[in-house]
Amino acid sequence: MGGLALRRASARRTLLAGLALLVAAATALVALTIAGAGVTATAASRSAIDGQLGGAPAWEIRTRIAEDPAAQDAAARAGIAAVTEGLTTEVGRTMVSEGKRADTGDGTRQVASADPSAVVVEGTWPGAGELLAPADLALAPGTTVEVAGTAHTVSGTWSRPEPAVAGTPTVLAEDPFLLPDDEALAAVESAPFVYWDIRLDPSGLDLEALDDLATVAARLDAELRDAEDVVVRGLQVTDGLDTGGGQLAEA
Repeated sequence: MGGLALRRASARRTLLAGLALLVAAATALVALTIAGAGVTATAASRSAIDGQLGGAPAWEIRTRIAEDPAAQDAAARAGIAAVTEGLTTEVGRTMVSEGKRADTGDGTRQVASADPSAVVVEGTWPGAGELLAPADLALAPGTTVEVAGTAHTVSGTWSRPEPAVAGTPTVLAEDPFLLPDDEALAAVESAPFVYWDIRLDPSGLDLEALDDLATVAARLDAELRDAEDVVVRGLQVTDGLDTGGGQLAEA
């Protein structure tokens, strides 16, 4: 009898050990399945972000230029950095006239200033009294264009790079003429718009960061409205990801 009891006890121990291994294996399989689903969802979300943006910035901020543009730019960039901490972003800045100040004789266009490294140029970057023409107008270097009543000479043409980079002029109904710098634009426009475009690299995003994207535009709006030196005559934040309903705030 004693031998039989021992054999039964040993069989029970073997059975329990086998069950424990099965439970552990099942738990590991569930964990791997969940992790795999998370990786798949993250990859799909990254792909969707790339498709949604199509080269456009993830977020764009617009207000009027301040009396101290350097202080305004520094304060805006500090606010953007605070909100987008943990994300891989690149911030660019452009200024754009409110009205169509450039007259080609065949039509009018807005004028802007931009980061020279953000646009593709054929010809030369403009100097004093010069400007770049948008490529779609097919204006040859040496052509004269009136800007706010003053003659400017076309030094070359510009177009949008592929892929677009931070500092590329904001997408308007028509591409603007580009003046050499902010000072040249301020000379023909007393209160131009200033834009900050925030481009997002989604390649390193995890699921937690993806969840946070839906609130970035609203947090940018709140952060910049509270900052000193940024908002002049209203603020507009546009959500290129359309996570918050497109244009979030305008006042």
